[in-house]
Amino acid sequence: MGREWEIYREPGDEEAGFEYPTDAGRIDILARHRSYPEWLVIELKKSQSTDRVIGQILRYMGWVKRHLASPEEKVRGLIISPDVDKNLQYALAVFPPGHIQVNNVDHFC
Repeated sequence: MGREWEIYREPGDEEAGFEYPTDAGRIDILARHRSYPEWLVIELKKSQSTDRVIGQILRYMGWVKRHLASPEEKVRGLIISPDVDKNLQYALAVFPPGHIQVNNVDHFC
């Protein structure tokens, strides 16, 4: 995440963005862009990711859009996984580039 993104913070809770609780489930990592009006929902997977993760991350993104983001702010998704199956790749093909991204966990090591 480095220079572009920072973990979401709330007054009195500097680590609010880790395992962020919502009525849609716990968001693994919630971040905001340092320069642009954008949110990033990060879903971490320990094993191969299937297309089921699309529903999960979209649910979290929708919650952020409804409860935290202002109307002009974008909400993006990032899935970090050691492996991605073909069904997830097919599902991602219908989203505009950058809307939901998948990165191999090795990319971050």
